Amino acid sequence: MNDVISNEVVLEESRPGWILDCPSCSVRVKYTVLNLGPGPEPFLYCSACSNFVLRNEDRRLAQRAVGEQNVPTLDQLRQVYSEIERAIAPCPCGGSFLIWANVTCPHCGIAFVYDQGRRREEVRYFDSRVIWIEGATAFRGREMASNRLVYVDA
Repeated sequence: MNDVISNEVVLEESRPGWILDCPSCSVRVKYTVLNLGPGPEPFLYCSACSNFVLRNEDRRLAQRAVGEQNVPTLDQLRQVYSEIERAIAPCPCGGSFLIWANVTCPHCGIAFVYDQGRRREEVRYFDSRVIWIEGATAFRGREMASNRLVYVDA
């Protein structure tokens, strides 16, 4: 299993997006949403910051697990996500990329909980939207340059 999160190339990126007031400290948090394509595209957030991994290597792993089926099963995706979580290198901040990690406020660190705090595998493993907080890095693996979201035009 591939544990590499980056090929060491990080490009700066700007995107349109939105603003959310942190419910804990009221700081205005800028974010955008990445809409993923059809088929399973596993992604994991860091447990300590809002960085995430979204790698072609993981998409191919999911595709191999699914095989000829049109729609993956919950068991197949559970296995894929667990395998990625076990093998992946830590985030540069020192955190771990985890299935149930959430994006966090860059000021106070409170987690913006996923799916209102419910841990429903049938929602998490099939999610096709990645929340990307201004200042966070999307680690794209060995094959692609990673991207740091430096500005959200909200």
